[in-house]
Amino acid sequence: MTMSLKLTNQTKKSLLAKNVLLADSFAKRSKGLLGKKSFKKENTLWIKRCQSIHTFFMSFSLDIIFVDKDLKVTNIYLDLKPWRVTPYAFKAKSVFEFTAGTIKPETIAIGDQLYVGH
Repeated sequence: MTMSLKLTNQTKKSLLAKNVLLADSFAKRSKGLLGKKSFKKENTLWIKRCQSIHTFFMSFSLDIIFVDKDLKVTNIYLDLKPWRVTPYAFKAKSVFEFTAGTIKPETIAIGDQLYVGH
């Protein structure tokens, strides 16, 4: 479901995604982006209550940003290929998933403060 909310990096004053799609139920979190052939670069999938993800059965690579309860970046994985699993992100409470190539290394760093809003 599109929330018509944006994801911004407050630390670097940059827009990361124009549309936040929320996965907050067990079913939505379990499905994630599975079954999708592609995912628009202006979108991000925000999976709440998540400390590790896998890309089994995915048909495209992902950029992954894990955040803590205050949306501070704890872990970053760029260009995570299909059939991979991220290490467990102990400090993370949720994750943002993007199509690979959406997030540039210079636009994100561990400790950056993210914001979801209008």
